[in-house]
Amino acid sequence: MAIQIGLIAEDSDTTIEGDARIVANYSRTFRLITDSVTRLTEFAIKSAIGISIGSPYPNDWFATCGSITIGPGPEMTRPPNLAYHVKYTWSTKAVFPNTYETDPSLVRTRWSLKPSIQTRYVIRDRNSVMILNAAGQPFDGGIPVDVRLGQAVARKYKPSIGYNQNDALANSGKLNSLTFLGGAPKTVQVDIESTEHFEGGYHFWEDQATFAYDPLGWQPKPMNAGFFQKKAGIVERIRNRDVDPATTVDPDGLVQEPEPLLTTGAIVPLGSRPASCNFIEVDAYETIDMNTLGY
Repeated sequence: MAIQIGLIAEDSDTTIEGDARIVANYSRTFRLITDSVTRLTEFAIKSAIGISIGSPYPNDWFATCGSITIGPGPEMTRPPNLAYHVKYTWSTKAVFPNTYETDPSLVRTRWSLKPSIQTRYVIRDRNSVMILNAAGQPFDGGIPVDVRLGQAVARKYKPSIGYNQNDALANSGKLNSLTFLGGAPKTVQVDIESTEHFEGGYHFWEDQATFAYDPLGWQPKPMNAGFFQKKAGIVERIRNRDVDPATTVDPDGLVQEPEPLLTTGAIVPLGSRPASCNFIEVDAYETIDMNTLGY
């Protein structure tokens, strides 16, 4: 079987888009002639010319091949006198493929990053130090602050073979056990959405994982404070004199706000605040090595 290939047309254009980006486009059309007694497959035609999807343009390596069109040329022919016109287009705006496969589950993971703004009533600063007023008392209910939390979204197609549908729900809400996306352990929380797809002969799942980052961590850390303290192993109500032994204002009166406690349960002396104030970490969320999620 003999094959003859010749370049019969080529053109290019360069445009400036609305965002001031310069985009260059190129196209080349080849004529393939063969004496094959059977019609060639599309794969055989592209292999004979030797240009694949995603290949760079010879004169502009920033432009990649974005489409290949195979048609009769210049009119319908039959074996053993076959002729094809094959048109290739390149662009500096073409999407570069992850692989040269048509299976959607082989597409690369697509990431997007953005901050989210939330209003919180905080009781500790960015160094995890309790926020107190000039009298050494915590603010009632905390203070309102607009915090910016990092958010990363990963989208990936996964093959249906071996896919575990339960993982999306089982792993949602878990925290990173190891450093992930630059976040220290327990500072990144994941939520996973999954959608089933049937396209052509392919069956796959589209996963979207949202990673939320909080530099102070996601495990609840309530202030170690209360209306009661522990003295010599006995729990008793905190009174004004316990806060300030020198007070002359109703020393036996009960405190009206929760008072910070030491890890032993005793009240934190005014002179030791906020350095000795602490928080109790609640083990509310499970952890997972997020590198094993496959994004």
